[in-house]
Amino acid sequence: MCGIAFAISKFPVKGFIEEAGSIQVHRGPDNQNFSLYQFGEFYVGMGHQRLSILDLSEKGSQPMRSRSGRYEMVFNGEIYNYREIQKKYNIQGLRSGTDSEVAIELIEKIGIARASQEFNGMWSIIALDHCNGEILISRDRFGKKPLYYMQRDEEIFFSSEARTLLAVSDVKPEPDPVVATREPLNK
Repeated sequence: MCGIAFAISKFPVKGFIEEAGSIQVHRGPDNQNFSLYQFGEFYVGMGHQRLSILDLSEKGSQPMRSRSGRYEMVFNGEIYNYREIQKKYNIQGLRSGTDSEVAIELIEKIGIARASQEFNGMWSIIALDHCNGEILISRDRFGKKPLYYMQRDEEIFFSSEARTLLAVSDVKPEPDPVVATREPLNK
C-alpha cells in the first residue's frame, strides 16, 4: 500500500501535495517525495508515500522518471508479471528492481493503454509526459487500488484517499441523490 497525490491548477499546488503527504503518511511510511512543475499557466504537482516491498533501496523511490526523462509517475500497487513484461519487451538498464520502473519504461515504450493491457495486478498510476504536457492515468480492471479525484473550475486533484481531498478543499460531501434513492438489488 502506497499513497499517491497529483494536482494540476492555475494556482500553486505545493500546499496540496505537502498536505496530502502528511494525511496519507500511514500508506507509505518508508519514504516520501514530491515533484512540482509549471507548464505555461498551470502548476503541476505529484507526491508519493512509499511502502517499500520490492527493492528496499532509494532507487525505487517515487515520483519515478523513465530513463529518458520523458515520463514521470506516481504508482500505487503491484504488477505481478513485471519480470515477464521486462523480458518480453527487452527492457534493460533498469536502476532498481521494482515493478514501478518496469511500468514506467513500458508506458514510454508502448503507451499507457497498451501497457495497462499487459499488466497483471492491481494499480493506480498517474504519469506525466514532460514532452507533451499530457497526464496519463490508469487503474487496474477491478479498481482494487483506490484513486479519488475532485475537479473544480480549472483545477483537478487526485489522491489515494477521499479524506485527503476533503481535508484540503472547501467542498462539503453530499450524497448523490440517484445513488441514495436506488432500490437494493436483493429485493
